[in-house]
Amino acid sequence: MTYTKSESFDQLIRNATLVNCNSEISDEVRELDDKISTHTSHIQLQRSLDSLTRKNSLLDNRLSDLESAIDSYRNSINNKHSQLQARRRNLARLSNQQQHDDSDEIERSVTLKVSVDQLKKQTKIQRIRLLKDLSALFPIVKVDDSNNLTFSILGLSISENVISSSSHAQTSSALGYSCLLTCLLSKYLNVYLPYDIVYKGSQSVIIDPVSNIRGSNIFPLDLFFKKDQMYRFEYANYILNKNIEVVTHAIIQLTLTGT
Repeated sequence: MTYTKSESFDQLIRNATLVNCNSEISDEVRELDDKISTHTSHIQLQRSLDSLTRKNSLLDNRLSDLESAIDSYRNSINNKHSQLQARRRNLARLSNQQQHDDSDEIERSVTLKVSVDQLKKQTKIQRIRLLKDLSALFPIVKVDDSNNLTFSILGLSISENVISSSSHAQTSSALGYSCLLTCLLSKYLNVYLPYDIVYKGSQSVIIDPVSNIRGSNIFPLDLFFKKDQMYRFEYANYILNKNIEVVTHAIIQLTLTGT
């Protein structure tokens, strides 16, 4: 195809115009790309900012909750500290009171011990006086007898072998007074007799609740019964001597120790 000079010139003009247009479009495209890139960056930053803002809000809420919890724990610690201080003061007060009570108790114990010691001394003096009075009321004298060990109480003789005694009435009376004296001594010395005595003058009896002897457990201390029952009198005299041993031991203890 053949162009004339004017057509060629026009064509060049159009090409040049297109080139300029392309260049301008390219510039505009680059400018738009830059704007789009800038806008996109701005949007991303805004999103990041929103995310950080939300996180910051959450952290603030969490921080507020932690501060509230810390305040609660602090108040609880302060309350417990106050309670502990109150307990310490109470313990100190109780300790002082206990020390004071202990001191009073020691003082009372010392006073009581002194009172008990004084009472024991007075009791000993009183018992010794009663023994002297009983000794005067019931004089016991050893009687010279080459055959038997003989004593007299209120002038009534009683020998070691009471069964062979010539005067049954005198022996029974002497045993009755012995029973009375034994009972009085056990009462004044505050000692327990293993066998109960029932004082009935010359017809006194003594009781052995666990005796294996046939018949009654009450044994007479008088000689006015049949000879075939003499073993009951012998046993009564035997357990009476056991009571006298108990009383004698108490008298010896009183004389030696004062108790």
